[in-house]
Amino acid sequence: MTSIDSKIRELDTPGREQMKLLRSQLGWEYSEPDSLRLAFDCFVTVNNKKYVVELKNRSPKYEQYDEYILEKDKYERIMSWKHRLQAAGALYCNFFGNTAYIFNLDNPDITTRPAKSYMNDVTARSRSYKVQKDVYYINKSLAKKVTRNGQTVE
Repeated sequence: MTSIDSKIRELDTPGREQMKLLRSQLGWEYSEPDSLRLAFDCFVTVNNKKYVVELKNRSPKYEQYDEYILEKDKYERIMSWKHRLQAAGALYCNFFGNTAYIFNLDNPDITTRPAKSYMNDVTARSRSYKVQKDVYYINKSLAKKVTRNGQTVE
């Protein structure tokens, strides 16, 4: 395993662990792709339908914002994998402590607020080297909000 693969695994682990805990609460099946370098982090199966899922594990202090960011390139790659794998859908899940905001990427409202933002070029390589990227600002009202204590809030 290369050092970049090791860093990717280290960065992806907290979100995957959060999803493993949440999936048991929701009754979803969870699995991971064989490759670390795909555009998504895991699969969930809901009512016999498979979804590709991108996970983000964020500091709880960022939950306060009304909008979250999804890189346009990431969105396009996730949707491409959804079609290639003939998945039922694609989800974007942002964890903030015990709270998850789960966005259905098939919702056309996800892509209505394009913008440009300075972001990490490749987080696994450096958190200080920033480049301007095309992004979508996604209002958290578009998400299903779920807390791991068993409470579900729409």
